[in-house]
Amino acid sequence: MTILGILLTILKIIGIILLVLLLLILTVILLVLFVPFRYRVHADKVGWDLNAGANVSWLLHMISVDVGYGIRESGFGGGLTKDIRIFGISLFKLRDRLSKRKRKKSQKEPEPSSVESDSQAGEILKADSESITEETPDIASATMAGESTGAETDIEAGESTGAEADIGAGESTGAEADIKAGESTGAETDIKAGESTGAETENETDASFADSESAEAGDAGAKRRSLPGRVFGRLQKAQGLLLSLPGRMYEILVTVFMKILEFFTMFCGIPGRVVAVFGAVIDKMLTIFGKITLITDFFFDDRTQNAIHLLFGKTGNLLGHIRPRKLSGYLDFGFDDPSITGRVLGVLSVFLPQVGKTFDINPDFEKSHLECDITSSGRIYLFYLIYIAASTYFNKNIKYVIRYVKHLRKELSQA
Repeated sequence: MTILGILLTILKIIGIILLVLLLLILTVILLVLFVPFRYRVHADKVGWDLNAGANVSWLLHMISVDVGYGIRESGFGGGLTKDIRIFGISLFKLRDRLSKRKRKKSQKEPEPSSVESDSQAGEILKADSESITEETPDIASATMAGESTGAETDIEAGESTGAEADIGAGESTGAEADIKAGESTGAETDIKAGESTGAETENETDASFADSESAEAGDAGAKRRSLPGRVFGRLQKAQGLLLSLPGRMYEILVTVFMKILEFFTMFCGIPGRVVAVFGAVIDKMLTIFGKITLITDFFFDDRTQNAIHLLFGKTGNLLGHIRPRKLSGYLDFGFDDPSITGRVLGVLSVFLPQVGKTFDINPDFEKSHLECDITSSGRIYLFYLIYIAASTYFNKNIKYVIRYVKHLRKELSQA
């Protein structure tokens, strides 16, 4: 077999594998698109007990999601419940089982770390005890030597230094300090007192002499000062006031003129301000009217109207596709006011033709109560949702609306 044949067989195997993978991917895509997602909603109320739940399944319940909520009058057994199943296996239960197994394994396995730590602690205690027995004689001898030497040195040093220091210092310093302190303080106080009193008396005599001289000089000046001198001084003051009067008058006139000029300019600027305010208001109104005209032109355009009609039609198709196909159960209701009960019955009667014969509505015009047991189911095809979205997005009117909305946002932001 040649190398070329080997290469061809390898390429054939690779091609077969790729083809199988492509077929698997295509199969998964077709299943997702054309196998419907089925849903089922259930709700029942009896007395004060309430149960509500929803189930979504795909591919013959191979994948299913359950969500439920319950309220009990006793307060037990209610709350939120949820579950995800793949091929009938609950993922939440599987997770709980795995966590329980891990806990059991962790409890059954011995802890080698504790055994090793105990053995190591025993070895350490043995080593410490041996070292303590070896060190005890050395410590005892050292303490004996320290006590003997310390006591001897303390006794000798205390006896010699203490006695000498007490005798010599007490005798000499006491007497000398008393004598010297007495002599020095007495002499110093006498000298300082004498000097201070003498200096103070001299200063007082000098001050009284100076005051008497100044008083005499003041009396002489007052006597010398006569009536002509006083008149001459007052005439000089009046002359100064007359000379400064024109300058003051000029300053007053200038300030008054400036105030009048400022008031006149402010008064003349009032019409300009009023015109500016009115102009700003008119500009804002014009911009608002311009925005309104842009929006109205866009809304009443034919293409916009066609896009709106298309959106309403596609929304109706989507709701018709999603709506429940089956509805079964019963509904017993009543209000205190019989007129309200009749109105609710009139609204529900609109849907009676679509509900069919599997659902019963029983109004009660005498008392107020509510009991029900409702079950509805339907299906959703993913390809239909994709078809509605694609046909809506690629429509020319919808594209025009999208482009115009972007342009309108820019113009409004600039305005």
